[in-house]
Amino acid sequence: MIRKWILGCLVLVSTQPGSPAADELRNSLNSVVQAERDFAALAAEKGIREAFLTCLAEDSIVFRPGPVPGRKWYEEHQPSEGLLAWYPSVAEVASSADLGYTTGPWEFRPDATKPDPLATGIYFTVWKRQPEGGWKAVIDIGVRTEGAQKLPAFDSAASSVDADSASANSLGASENLFAADREFFAHASSTGAAQAYAEYAAPDLMLIREPAGLLQGRAAVEASKQPFSMSGEPMGGQVSSAGDLGYTYGSCELKAAASGAAPAKGHYMRVWRKSHDARWQVAVDLLCPLPPPPPPSQQ
Repeated sequence: MIRKWILGCLVLVSTQPGSPAADELRNSLNSVVQAERDFAALAAEKGIREAFLTCLAEDSIVFRPGPVPGRKWYEEHQPSEGLLAWYPSVAEVASSADLGYTTGPWEFRPDATKPDPLATGIYFTVWKRQPEGGWKAVIDIGVRTEGAQKLPAFDSAASSVDADSASANSLGASENLFAADREFFAHASSTGAAQAYAEYAAPDLMLIREPAGLLQGRAAVEASKQPFSMSGEPMGGQVSSAGDLGYTYGSCELKAAASGAAPAKGHYMRVWRKSHDARWQVAVDLLCPLPPPPPPSQQ
């Protein structure tokens, strides 16, 4: 796989720069990032609805607020006014170059001429290589943040290659991935989320949370130690043909420790990466809470 990390995370490099494998993977990563940049440029030029209908795969999923068929949702809704702007900051692709993701900050302005955004957040897009060779988005999800996220734009020159993961075995990878996802929730429900992250998180774990935004490296580890339990169930996901990168999504509930409050319900999207000892590890974990119910008078 090829990875671009920010905020001082540890980077492992196992393929010499300039080797054919490294160059091929770097080109694949750059093409994913370019697909995201083209997506954002199209939204600025033609509008949000047309951009999504152009870039979403036929079997894509968007969260409104729960997971729904992406193309169908945009086809059934009228174009929205305003400017949705975003750019990629972090990206990764599988060694088979058929699955990848990008993430970064977004801003929305009802009036493109206004300097201050109405809403800000972090987006997350999973991309899948299409038969004709291009990329289409299969998952699009995001969270809101308190204030704009000041993240650097993706820099190809700063990316590093780890091609050893190309030896991963794809046989049974999908079943094993969903099993790992359920095992994660079993630990998070019985012994707490902190223990589950300690057991399953990759060394460079990245969390995406409301309202904090993107937390990576040490910040993500510290945030994952918050005392709460988590339960959930996967609703879908995919694995790269190399069996080294995949994602799951579904519903979840969070319950604070020693609290009488009702569990917070929402949805999650989780990227899993196969470690060199053939274990699935959580590389990215995004929680998207459901909006609070309306007051009784409005129900």
